[in-house]
Amino acid sequence: MSRETDVRAAGPVVLLAGLVVVASMTTTVSKSLTTTATSLDTSDALRSCIAFALFIAVGEVMRLTLPGGRQSAPLASAGALAFALLPVWSGNEGQYGVPLALAVTVVTIGSVVGSVPRAFARRSVMVEELARRVLATVVASYLFHGMLEWLVTNGFTVGDARGDGTPYAAVVPAWMAAAMALAAAAASTIDALLAAGLRSSSDRVPFRTAVVDEARALIGIASAIAATGVLIALSYPRMGLWALPVFAVPLLLTQFSFRRYATIQATYLQTIRSLSKVTEVGGYTETGHSRRVSRLAVTVGREMGLSQRDLDDLEYAALMHD
Repeated sequence: MSRETDVRAAGPVVLLAGLVVVASMTTTVSKSLTTTATSLDTSDALRSCIAFALFIAVGEVMRLTLPGGRQSAPLASAGALAFALLPVWSGNEGQYGVPLALAVTVVTIGSVVGSVPRAFARRSVMVEELARRVLATVVASYLFHGMLEWLVTNGFTVGDARGDGTPYAAVVPAWMAAAMALAAAAASTIDALLAAGLRSSSDRVPFRTAVVDEARALIGIASAIAATGVLIALSYPRMGLWALPVFAVPLLLTQFSFRRYATIQATYLQTIRSLSKVTEVGGYTETGHSRRVSRLAVTVGREMGLSQRDLDDLEYAALMHD
């Protein structure tokens, strides 16, 4: 798949995300941290924003390649989701959670900072994946705020008090966790649909097939990302910044396992390709014959709408057909 094709396919998604980023940054800059932050004081709010932005940046640097050439940055995505779902009280605005504009701004800054080392190393910067992360953050934040407002309106709250004794309503923790889980699931679904749409446009495969492939490829890592994001958001009010490293460790181990799995899959493919050259070395077939047959077979299979799993089997069979 050519880079030009990628740019054309991702154009509308990147444009939409860019407009959201510009609007969010404009809104954030126009307000002081005192009005956009939480019940924390200004210095604590700024420290939180910087901590999450750095967490996202580190996660972006540590991105991995999944089987099928898919790119993923689990730590960055989990940090973005956690920041969008922080269940903090904004006394000045009378709302729960971090404002949507501030969430998008922090996620964007962290993602861009994390992409700088890759650019200097002359590695590809996954603009479309960053755009998907921004849009997923918007979905998670918007739905989370909406559900919390509905819970408060319908009485799913308990009486509590601030440090100064001022009474206020706090959402019952169980319902808070449920709202986070639903928002995280919705954000993950939107991200998968966007990824499927981009792949359908760039690889010219049926959208339904692309959705199935993305679900199979991302369901494992997406579940780990969503669970980590929700756990960080739930524990952050009590654990503070310690929630980031504590709950990042299990996700790092999961990411390491996925990296090993991807390496094994790549090694398996290289082994098949090496074996396919035996007939060429022996002089029974022309040089590059098996590779040309496999490319043609995969192209035809893709036009027929075969799933990625079937395309992999077809490629292996075509490479070994002699």
